[in-house]
Amino acid sequence: MPYGESPPGSSVGSANPMHDPLAEVGERETARWIHLGTLIAVLIAIFSSGIGFPVPLLVTIILWLATKEKSPFVDDHGREALNFQISVIALSFLLLVGSVFTCGASLVLLIPLQVVNLIALIIASVQAGKGNYYRYPVCLRFIKCPGQA
Repeated sequence: MPYGESPPGSSVGSANPMHDPLAEVGERETARWIHLGTLIAVLIAIFSSGIGFPVPLLVTIILWLATKEKSPFVDDHGREALNFQISVIALSFLLLVGSVFTCGASLVLLIPLQVVNLIALIIASVQAGKGNYYRYPVCLRFIKCPGQA
């Protein structure tokens, strides 16, 4: 969902269009755990010297597929988390390939990328707990909402 559009299930005239007043506590917690599960997987990947880089993506896919039918709120958070992890992996891959041409200099950018990843996951989990929709920075939306072109 592009910025400026009302998220599914939100009231159009509300003061904060990124807040879903209909999101119940269980839905908020499920959405929060989609982000926190990914955060835990990212930490595992970082501390495993990068060997576990696909783990956050797999955790996100599993959590999203298992819970997306619960509500539009949970589906939106899962879709957003999945898109962000795909974007992070794609950017990491480009930096690794770019390191061949830059004599390894582009590898220095992997650290800030992972810092942004960690911070964004924490912010997303907090926003999900508050019942707000969240849009990750620098995120390509590969998996679109049903009905979106």
